[in-house]
Amino acid sequence: MRRGHNESPAPRRAVRRWFNLGFDDNQLGTFSQPTPYSITLATDNLALISPVCAFSCLLVLACIAVHVVLLQFSHAIVSPSLPAILMFAGIAALAGRSYEPAKRPKTALFLTLALYITWYAFALYCDIVLQPYQRSVLTCLALVTLPLLFDARPRDNVLGSLIALSALLVLEHLFVDPATRTMDVLGAYIAVVVGLMVAQRKTASRLNEIIYLDMYRTATKTSILVAQADLRTDTFHALQVPDYMQPVVSKYTSATETLRRVGETFVQSDYLDEYMKFFNMTSLAQRLQKSDQVNCTFQDFRSLWCQVTVVAQSRRAGKVETVVIIVRDIDAEKHQELEYQRQLHNAVVEAQRANASKTNFLRRMSHDIRTPINGIRAWWKLRTTSPTTWKNRPNAARRCARQAGFCCRW
Repeated sequence: MRRGHNESPAPRRAVRRWFNLGFDDNQLGTFSQPTPYSITLATDNLALISPVCAFSCLLVLACIAVHVVLLQFSHAIVSPSLPAILMFAGIAALAGRSYEPAKRPKTALFLTLALYITWYAFALYCDIVLQPYQRSVLTCLALVTLPLLFDARPRDNVLGSLIALSALLVLEHLFVDPATRTMDVLGAYIAVVVGLMVAQRKTASRLNEIIYLDMYRTATKTSILVAQADLRTDTFHALQVPDYMQPVVSKYTSATETLRRVGETFVQSDYLDEYMKFFNMTSLAQRLQKSDQVNCTFQDFRSLWCQVTVVAQSRRAGKVETVVIIVRDIDAEKHQELEYQRQLHNAVVEAQRANASKTNFLRRMSHDIRTPINGIRAWWKLRTTSPTTWKNRPNAARRCARQAGFCCRW
């Protein structure tokens, strides 16, 4: 079968999908047209750069202390460490600024690459220039650890790793003997592969989490309250609470007490008994044994129709332990339902009235039509069975009247 014009081979699609973290191009966007998901990843990376730079400065100072105290390398280690510390400080200062959302992905890429290059340069200098006969332990650690720190795209991590490997090969060729060079390069390649693979899985997992969180927030826009209740420990954890309900919900930790206070404060008195009966924790667990969710409808203090849905979240040994409580505003839907019921009732009443009128009309018409028809039938019968001479006309009239159902007195 001939492949389509725009269809790429399976290996190429697999590589492309790996570089896109398992998603389509339109979900990640580009640097000129970023999507909300890529902006969220970039925002998280910018927030992480400053503490990473601060920790990097401490590590550089620790390396200086180790070389000065143990290895007696003072000037050689101090001279490259100061530029590294200044670079980390500058990167942290740039990351702490406020950027427009559309510019955050490009800024995050620039700053993370600058951080990578600074660390790789410092690690290569310490491992190869200062100690050419030792294994490149610090470089391998940097190649594994740095891609794992940030949720960057694989192609960005590949770019940083290629820069580090290129510098490693050049420095190994200049300063390291061939026997040590082979093991250093092999260890660096293994570190790069491990770092890139684990970083890709980590970033893909983080992106999935962002997408699911966005879907959750979108789905709960129509919800008033979203909470989790543990039936076993009687604990209550609110996930989404309106401002007017926050003082009551935040005051209690017991699920029974919180739901009771919410009902007493925000549910109309006409529906309070039904609400309390619905949130009886003992019977609630039993009801959820038969169904995964149960519902209750009531009017709140604003006279708005609301529906509370309790969904079983986790079970142990067949018993429900945790539930999710969702309260939605269904006022518009309820009014539409009531209006439909009113229209349906009016239609039924109108149909019954029309049916009664039709029955009455048919009954009257049957009587009014039957009377002359009976007379016609009687005259016709009389015409065919009796003489029509004038002398027999009175007898014929009486017989016709009797046939038509009239009372005849003559």
